[in-house]
Amino acid sequence: MTSDRSEVIFAGEMDMRKAGVGITVAIGIAMILFVASFVYYGMYDTPDFSLMKKSVDVPIRLANGQDSVKKMGPQAPGWVPRSQISNFLADAVVASEDTAFFSHSGIDVHEIKEALKKDLKEGRFARGASTLTQQVLKNVFLGSDKSLWRKLREVILAPRLEKALTKTEILTFYLNMAEWGPGIYGCGEASRYYFATTPANLTVKQAAFLTMLLPSPRRYHAYFRTRQLTQWANNRVNRILQIMNKMGDLDEAQFVAAQSEQLWGMPALADDAPGAPKDPGFVTSDDSFEGSDLIQKAKTTAPVSPPVSPSAPTAPVAVEPAKEPAAVAPASPPDEGPEVTVPTTEPSLEDQ
Repeated sequence: MTSDRSEVIFAGEMDMRKAGVGITVAIGIAMILFVASFVYYGMYDTPDFSLMKKSVDVPIRLANGQDSVKKMGPQAPGWVPRSQISNFLADAVVASEDTAFFSHSGIDVHEIKEALKKDLKEGRFARGASTLTQQVLKNVFLGSDKSLWRKLREVILAPRLEKALTKTEILTFYLNMAEWGPGIYGCGEASRYYFATTPANLTVKQAAFLTMLLPSPRRYHAYFRTRQLTQWANNRVNRILQIMNKMGDLDEAQFVAAQSEQLWGMPALADDAPGAPKDPGFVTSDDSFEGSDLIQKAKTTAPVSPPVSPSAPTAPVAVEPAKEPAAVAPASPPDEGPEVTVPTTEPSLEDQ
């Protein structure tokens, strides 16, 4: 009886071992298929990057929330070439969004490590690590779904995009592609809408303000509705200026002058002052903007943006001041809409 029971137990153990081996083999096969698929799509399913040197349809979201597409590229209507974009704006975007843009090959390993540390510490996707190159890839070719597959494709395709286009071409595409508010795409529309000027004539602080909008342009657009920054927003703009100064984009005199500039002729309000705008970004604790980390990184980063001179001296352009709401192609920003509520946490810098 005991012998029979032992044989049954032994047979059961063997079956379990076989099942375990089977599961392991199945997982191994699945991993091999995944890697093979990843390599296949990475090697052969490469977008036609040459279209970006002409004109390509880019998915956008209109001011009313509807999905649409817009042609972008040097041959598309409304395209602003790099020579007609202020160095202040190009430098501010690089300083805030991708300090190592001119030194990496599409992927910033340092930022990926820092993002993983913060994500693990906070137990959520708290910090983005996408380079400007990856953001262009995502918005033009890969879509905005937050999936591991999309991120993996970014990792493979970003270096290929950097081989197909120059750094200047990628940065110019980003500046013409980025969303700066509801239905406002590209630095041309943004400059006209917010400051009634052209990208070439933006001041340093105006450029820093536009850059501040990038993590959440529809949310931070509320600052323009009131034409007055809160202290939190002003501090964020000044922190971008500080990074530009540390990176060598602004000398000390430019830095000091930019800090004292008043956007729309209005001083910053205290966050809790009577009449202060309902701030879409204010939080009671640390604002979670990785400014200090970026400043530290900027200290070891060479000046990033080689100056690009306009082909001819740019005279001030008389542009019709924007009305609220302004008519901006491809769609007019919506009416005031629902009030923006005060969040208890700062939005993630994107996943980008």
